[in-house]
Parts: sequence; structure tokens; C-alpha cells
Amino acid sequence: MEMWGIGCFDNDAAVNWALKLIDCKDLSIITSTLNLAKNMEPLNTDGACKVLAAIETIAKLKGEIGNKTLYSKSADEWIKNNPMRISQTIINQSLEAIEVITEPDSILLTQWEKKEDFVNWMKELEVLRNRLLK
Repeated sequence: MEMWGIGCFDNDAAVNWALKLIDCKDLSIITSTLNLAKNMEPLNTDGACKVLAAIETIAKLKGEIGNKTLYSKSADEWIKNNPMRISQTIINQSLEAIEVITEPDSILLTQWEKKEDFVNWMKELEVLRNRLLK
């Protein structure tokens, strides 16, 4: 899987996940993706990237838009066409998923630690976390 930036949609897995979101009319794909963080052990790179894309989508649904990019376009369009209220349960699941992804034994974290942009990626996740808490 290719990753080209620190954003949640800056990788193949997230872009492909967002394309599947287009056909969904509820939060089912988002909640099932969040469940990967609880149920997939260990959470592989593709799974973690999909989970982060789902969390970014949740933050945007809450009104915390963040960055809009070419890669988030499918999710941004879906959000525009499917405004929904996000429950505290989903927000809590999202926060827990970020914790799983940033644990020392996380596969994605280990991959990012080897990259020049590791510190910026961690800052990006902290910004995402803060957007969920607003």
C-alpha cells in the first residue's frame, strides 16, 4: 500500500475505502470500519488506514471539516449528501481507535516511526483527536 502524505486520506487504503462509502446511506460502513480497531489483532496497515479515514469522516460529519483534498473528495461529497448526527458512542470508539493505532506495538505506528514525517503524522492524529473532542 502506498502512503504519500500525513493526512488520513493520503494512502491507497483510505481512498479505496472512501469510494465504497459513496454507496452507503447510513453509518454502517463507518461503524464496521471502526470495529476493525477492536477486532483485528494485530491491526494491519490497511485496516489502520481505513480506520483513520473513517475517523476523519466522523470529525467532518461533526462539523470539524479539517482539510479537503483531492483524496478526501469522495468522503467530502458523501458527507455533503448525507448529513448525520454522530453519537457519543461513535466518538468514543473513534478516540479508542486512535489509541490503538498509536500504541507502541501498532504496525502503522512502527512504519511511520521510520519515516521523516513521523512527528508531523503524530501531530495530525492529535489534531484529529482534538476535533473529535470539540
